[in-house]
Parts: sequence; C-alpha cells; structure tokens
Amino acid sequence: STTLLEEMTKITDYANPSETVMLQAFNWESHKAGRGDWYGIVASKLQMFKDMGITDLWLPPCTASVAPQGYLPSQLFNLD
Repeated sequence: STTLLEEMTKITDYANPSETVMLQAFNWESHKAGRGDWYGIVASKLQMFKDMGITDLWLPPCTASVAPQGYLPSQLFNLD
C-alpha cells in the first residue's frame, strides 16, 4: 500500500549505510535450535548484538510453512 511504502522510505532515508550493520539472524538449521523457539533465542541475545554494534537483524517472517525452515508458506496470501 502507499502508506507502507511511505513508511519504508522514511526508514531507508534515515538509515546511514556507513553506520548500519545487519546480521542474518537465521540459517537453514535455526529451526532445530531451542526446541523450535529460534525467535526467543534471538530475542534473548538482543543486548549482546547491540553491544557488538549490530543495528539490524534479518529474520524470515513468522508464517505457517510446509517446510521446517519456514521459507515455503502454506498459504501465500494469508497475512494473519
């Protein structure tokens, strides 16, 4: 939607690439960690990431998936 695009523009206009460090906070085996609570594990480490200078985390969206890795949504247009 137009509103979402406007909000995204504000974020990208604000972010200074020379001060941004993004961490890919998952891999193909992440779903096996923490008895399926990978997001909880990442959340428990947020202060450590901040202390290390990491400003952004890249995580896959929480979706119902037919694959354990989470990258094969079972309902493409279900946004709930």
